[in-house]
Amino acid sequence: MPEEIEKEENIIKKVCREYSLTYKKLAEELGYSESSIRNLALKNNHDITINVRKSIELYVKNRELENKIEEFMMLKKLLISFFKT
Repeated sequence: MPEEIEKEENIIKKVCREYSLTYKKLAEELGYSESSIRNLALKNNHDITINVRKSIELYVKNRELENKIEEFMMLKKLLISFFKT
C-alpha cells in the first residue's frame, strides 16, 4: 500500500491542475501560506499531514457540491421557463 501512495500524483498538484488553481490561490482557499503549499507540492502524499489532506478533500467536495447546485439552478430556470410558455 505505501508504494501505491508514492505512485499517486501529489494531491496538491492534482487539485491545482484539475481546478486551474495556482499554489497561491489554493493556499488562500485553504488558509495556508503559499510557501507551505508550494513545499507540500514537492512531497509524496504520505508526507502531507492528515489536516492538509482533509482540508483539500473538503475543498474538492465543496467545489463539486457548488457545481451541482449551479446545475440544479440552471435546470430550475429551464423548467420555470418551460412551464411558463
